[in-house]
Amino acid sequence: MRRYVALLLLAACNGSGGASGAAADEAFVTLPAGASVDDVLKVLDSPKEALQTTGHKTYYFVVLRDGDRHGTAYRQGAFHAVLGAGLTLPEGALAIRRVWAVSGQIDGTNEQPEVYGISVAVEPGASKPYSRKVLAAAEALAEALSQRIPLHPDCVLAMEEIAYTNQHPANPAERELAKAARARVTPPAPDGRVVIRSGDKEIPVDVERRKTSDGIAVGMMFRKAFDGKDRGMLFEYPFAAARNFWMKNCPMPIDLAYVNRGRIEQVLTMEPGFGIDQRDLRYYESSAVADMALEMPAGWFEAHGVKPGDTLK
Repeated sequence: MRRYVALLLLAACNGSGGASGAAADEAFVTLPAGASVDDVLKVLDSPKEALQTTGHKTYYFVVLRDGDRHGTAYRQGAFHAVLGAGLTLPEGALAIRRVWAVSGQIDGTNEQPEVYGISVAVEPGASKPYSRKVLAAAEALAEALSQRIPLHPDCVLAMEEIAYTNQHPANPAERELAKAARARVTPPAPDGRVVIRSGDKEIPVDVERRKTSDGIAVGMMFRKAFDGKDRGMLFEYPFAAARNFWMKNCPMPIDLAYVNRGRIEQVLTMEPGFGIDQRDLRYYESSAVADMALEMPAGWFEAHGVKPGDTLK
């Protein structure tokens, strides 16, 4: 079930290797213009917990912004990184926030996906379109992040690609920034496999596994396609219970199978929910308790003749 979560502050990130020295009370560690992916990784890995998790919290999104949207308060805002544009930072420099804080709200009124992700802003006043140095900084950061978190290219977003921030006008520079960063992210490889037995057929399916509450909440948000015709996402719960899914921020239809103790109990198709107010979203409830759920491309179960009573291992 995809759910909104409240404010969470993650551990501090102390820069090392490739980062310039920073005062103890400074909120950012600054990497020089032209910093390599390895330089960025050294900062992100100091310590790893600062980026990856506190408890079971994991990031899944990168949201890129034009700093002019938020004026001069960007250094005190909820941003995780600022790209220098030659104004207060060297052009192409990266200022990475030591305290990885997420509020889920920037303007106090609308939910934002960075509740599960990392915000990146170009400092206010930058000339547009952004220079090659600024684009390169975004690319290096996105590539480094994708090596440390389960980041999918479809989850590297410009502001206008987030349906419930459509009060912000389209910004071509922001769009190009996200496009450049997205190109440096490789889809995560499957980390599990299930085999569905239907009659005398055995159908192997490679899956992304989601076990934590955050991974289950994010699911296929913003993903435009599965990464293969026989590729799915497997949600694993610690115990069997009545379950329900919704399609918040999901732009494509998805097939869903509820599973309990290896038996497929229910198969249904969920309609896209992208751009729909969450108060109007449908909940797809299980008809029986379930300890797993499997999402596949729409029409997959019917095309393979998979139905309730079949088994999954």
